[in-house]
Amino acid sequence: MDEIGLPEAPRNTYQGRGEAERFLGHPERAEQQFRRAWSCGTQLGETGFNSTMTALLASVLCDLGRFDEAEANVDRSRELSADDDFASQAAWRMAQARVLSHRGEHDEAIRLADEALAINEATDYLTWQAESDEVRGMVLTAAGRTDEAQ
Repeated sequence: MDEIGLPEAPRNTYQGRGEAERFLGHPERAEQQFRRAWSCGTQLGETGFNSTMTALLASVLCDLGRFDEAEANVDRSRELSADDDFASQAAWRMAQARVLSHRGEHDEAIRLADEALAINEATDYLTWQAESDEVRGMVLTAAGRTDEAQ
């Protein structure tokens, strides 16, 4: 793709491949895909796609228990995210909710999980609607609200 003048073309496959690897239980492989997407976007000076990739990278870093690194990527995503970019806005909130939950900051984690859920419910992106529910369940469980989480 570089040779024919389309260096960004492979980047368009990284999100789907990363999400698939994550859902299949391969977080290390998902991390590789999201990092490739971010690297490609950074080289091109692109921000719209990268705001989502950094948020997805943050989520997979949470899966791997690397919460400090996840939060750094949440911050980067939040800085890059356009106000009307539902994907980035929901994704960084889901990741940050998990970071805060890990720290025991349950009220703020639940608030962000609820915001992400509301953003995703307004779309037809079913996988992210389900993930929003899952994240909300995670943070409610960590807060000791297991009945509500279920």
